[in-house]
Amino acid sequence: MDKNIDSRLSKRMLAVAEMVRSCKDYEEKEVSDHISVGDTAGGDHHGFRVADIGCDHAFVSIYLIQHGIADMVIAADVNPGPLETAKSNIMRYGISMSENSMNNPDNDLSGVNIADSDTGIINIRLSNGFEKIKKGETDAAVIAGMGGRLIISIIDGADVFVPGYRLILSPQSDVPEVRLYLLEHGFRLMDEDMIEEEGKYYNIIWAEFVGAPQLEEKTGEAAALNDKNTAQPEESEEKQILIRYGENLIKKKDPVFKEYLEKRRTSLGTIYKNLAEPCSPLVVTRREEIKAELDEIDIVLGKLV
Repeated sequence: MDKNIDSRLSKRMLAVAEMVRSCKDYEEKEVSDHISVGDTAGGDHHGFRVADIGCDHAFVSIYLIQHGIADMVIAADVNPGPLETAKSNIMRYGISMSENSMNNPDNDLSGVNIADSDTGIINIRLSNGFEKIKKGETDAAVIAGMGGRLIISIIDGADVFVPGYRLILSPQSDVPEVRLYLLEHGFRLMDEDMIEEEGKYYNIIWAEFVGAPQLEEKTGEAAALNDKNTAQPEESEEKQILIRYGENLIKKKDPVFKEYLEKRRTSLGTIYKNLAEPCSPLVVTRREEIKAELDEIDIVLGKLV
């Protein structure tokens, strides 16, 4: 039996799992700040429960249990093949599986008491997104390694969100669209990291469901993109930049994010120079698009100083 899963995870997936830890720690601090010792007696024994959507071989699920980040994980995938591999991996690393988790994917674990489990529990579930996951079974979900449009469709089809529910997302594309969707559909963007792995850059977003569309807010990243009647043009442009590039990354002055922007600026600058002599309307349009993006990058880099 292998002891530690860490070496099996990519740098990106390790960062995703550690973002789950961050949101759990944040929740525990919030609870400790607002609940007295007397109030906790006889309280909730569900622990911290996570859905690993598109779990593949369940490496993230196992990591969350091994490191005490989650007390229970539902490892869900739309394909049975990866789930069979996931089951083998869970057994290999000595993690408990809830009874009949493969044979009864309609299990409702919302009432399961996992306080007495020493290692935590993983439930394997054949599920298209959140389809076989019921409201109240989990407190957070990981969706990583998919295109942004697919992540949006998975979230859009879910019926599990209650105030305080957290999402840890790492889209491979369409990151601004994911941010915008979340803000429009009642999620607050709590934090965001960027990591580099083998020359590619990946975003990791932590969002929390609050119920009300955040684009109606007047401040922060939850600002209206389309409120042209009340926002000045420069204000609207600033809000669009925050959503396109990530307000949390800008606020943190994330060094990997800065590195990404500098490389992007260099790459776009080379393309722009190669299109120095416009020869068609398409080239003119492309030059204008590149120039606009370069101007935005300069604005964002100016905020990272």
